[in-house]
Amino acid sequence: MDLQEELKRLRKENERLKSLLKIQESQMSSQNSVEDLIDIEKLSDIFEKFSKLTGYTTGFVDQKSRDVLISTGWSDICKIYHRGSESSEHICKESNAELTKNLKEGKLVSMKECQHGMVDGATPVIIDGEHLADIFSGQVLFAPPDIEKFKKSAEEFGYDRDGYLDALKKVKIVSKEKLREVLEFLAAISTLLVEMGKDKKEYLKLNVSLEQKVKERLRETNSLLSLFDESDNVLFKWSCDDVRRTLFVSKSVEKLLGYTKEAFENAELDYSDFIYQEDKELFVEEMQKARNDRKNFFSYTPYRVRTKSGKIKWILHNSVLVKDDEGAVSHLLGYLSDITELKEYEKRLELLSQTDQLTQIKNRLYLDEVLHQQYARFIRSKEDCSIILIDIDFFKRVNDEHGHIVGDKVLIEFANILRENIRESDVVGRWGGEEFLIILPHTSCYQAKAFAAKLREVISSYDFTKVAQVTASFGIASFCENKTITDILNEADEALYRSKENGRNQIN
Repeated sequence: MDLQEELKRLRKENERLKSLLKIQESQMSSQNSVEDLIDIEKLSDIFEKFSKLTGYTTGFVDQKSRDVLISTGWSDICKIYHRGSESSEHICKESNAELTKNLKEGKLVSMKECQHGMVDGATPVIIDGEHLADIFSGQVLFAPPDIEKFKKSAEEFGYDRDGYLDALKKVKIVSKEKLREVLEFLAAISTLLVEMGKDKKEYLKLNVSLEQKVKERLRETNSLLSLFDESDNVLFKWSCDDVRRTLFVSKSVEKLLGYTKEAFENAELDYSDFIYQEDKELFVEEMQKARNDRKNFFSYTPYRVRTKSGKIKWILHNSVLVKDDEGAVSHLLGYLSDITELKEYEKRLELLSQTDQLTQIKNRLYLDEVLHQQYARFIRSKEDCSIILIDIDFFKRVNDEHGHIVGDKVLIEFANILRENIRESDVVGRWGGEEFLIILPHTSCYQAKAFAAKLREVISSYDFTKVAQVTASFGIASFCENKTITDILNEADEALYRSKENGRNQIN
């Protein structure tokens, strides 16, 4: 429904303000009243539209002052008779008090049938742990009314019976679950607008020079759709038939893909054609699974798209199945965010977590992971794999005679030698201190020894900074049945020890 779209667009505007201001946490004083934080006029307009579209009433009450700040769509049976009559008004007040009492006791949603037989519901608006306001809706029935009971009420409280029964006919009959959904939806909109108000106020405090610009921007965005159009995110509305026609797309699609909204809405382009081919199969599978599971809300695994300019972007895609009043799916909403920068950042973080900071080759954590992967391949397909454990000879002497700065340079140069002389399929990393480990897939023990011999010659002939010649000792082990990874590492370590015992610059 349109109100769901409005909620999503409001959420995007909230994020836009946060991003612009680089506000990580709101620091607003808890002394602000709800009227300080929220645009009551805007919220009232939204509630008014909500009442006209759905037939549900709304009430927005300041929790501290108990002032009714907003009321829309109130039914005649309550407005004219139950609440409008001095003889029965007290019953409504008692019902409201009970609803509020339940909220104060921590209930997120409170519903109560009053003595008149009508059902009201309430939910709190809580910001940063503070209960600021209450949302009311209802004036509904959970079941068809007992006409005789209402006739007696008319007589008891002195109502005009015919007018009262006509008003009763107009009362909505809904399920308890439906009323709960309405209350949660209204609370979500109100909470979001309060949070937006907080961010806006903090923004004005931090950068007064932008105050007029923000006000102008907010005045220009009377249409919630325009807020979405100006964002870096894209809203798609698709039909739910096999064709999946683009019924609507926000103007921001041009920023994302390089094509105009008209090209999509005129069926000149199909969004699925932009999905990276290697990701498309999973995308289709997840979409079909969501349909089969009858999910109303779901998120795709992040995937790639190719833009008009040929650039590859990563997309975070959330979908909503929108249903009509009869429960049939009317259309599909897609909320697309460009997370390319985030993906690149994650890649950098992953690389950082795998890299030894001094030598810039792989660290022990990554080597452990590769060892377990190669061992699994060996168990599964008997794929050869060998390892070489290497230790720089007399490295302590280098540190003692030349200092740790020179020692670090030796480690860096030594790591570069190893990196430049291994094969593309090999993995080299710093095992610890002056020890290094090379993992050699598809390599027998014999082949590993031949490779180590070449590597030893390259190292011994290299002119290291400040210290000139450096040698290294080698310990080799190969994967073998009935041996664990620990056994294999111990075997390489023992072989390295023998190389050192035999005079160093040796291979065992």
